[in-house]
Amino acid sequence: MIKRLDFGNVTVEILTSAIAIPLSMLCGYILRTFFQKEHEILSEIRDSDVIGVQGTVYALITAFILINEWNHYNETRKVYSVEAEAIMNLWSFIDFLDNEEVSAGMRFALISYIDFTLTVEFNLLRRGKKVKLPSTEYTRILRILDMINFKETSSDAAIGPMMSSFKDLSDARNRRIEESLAQIPLLIKGFYILSSIIFWFGSLIQSFESDFVYYFSLLSTTLIVVFAYLVIFDLDKPLNGLLSLSLEHYEISKEFIKETVHEY
Repeated sequence: MIKRLDFGNVTVEILTSAIAIPLSMLCGYILRTFFQKEHEILSEIRDSDVIGVQGTVYALITAFILINEWNHYNETRKVYSVEAEAIMNLWSFIDFLDNEEVSAGMRFALISYIDFTLTVEFNLLRRGKKVKLPSTEYTRILRILDMINFKETSSDAAIGPMMSSFKDLSDARNRRIEESLAQIPLLIKGFYILSSIIFWFGSLIQSFESDFVYYFSLLSTTLIVVFAYLVIFDLDKPLNGLLSLSLEHYEISKEFIKETVHEY
């Protein structure tokens, strides 16, 4: 799930977008009021095909990056859900072993794993820092599984799904770290920002007789550039910003482990 409009996660991109709109209008006012002659000279560019070509190129670049970032965002959300589900499945299959010592150890190991993931690993990932592989909490789960004597276990049917759930957990954890740290390469980011500025500049130098039409055109272009920039870079950081992903899947898994009592 998505934490819609989480204003507690104010990023550099949000602050930049908030400043860009009034700054753009100020630039338009200064150019139109104090540099009328220069404005008329620059407006000759508008009469050529340059502005149209710039707009087309900008639209294609934005669409390409936006689609890729949306896919990355959804993939990251899916990975979080898969990891939380794998935790619940692993706990559920432990029930079939009828081993109180293993169940108690696994309960503690899984809750510790969830707490560490929420309080430590996700905080590191928010700052773009790598996490330890494997973590102590992850290793603890592996040690609990090592305690199981598979030869003496009567519930053979549970062993396969249980180990499969652990593999799913391991794979999901690795993918979660990878997807959370993946971001737009610096070169592509710089290229996109440059194309946005060029597209905005084309609107800035347009010469309309009506002040209202000029400022409306400039404002519309600025809003398009700003919101495209904001959405793309917000999606690029799924743990920060207005569209930060919710981590409630992990909380649900934690409550499931606490409330589900195995009978012996």
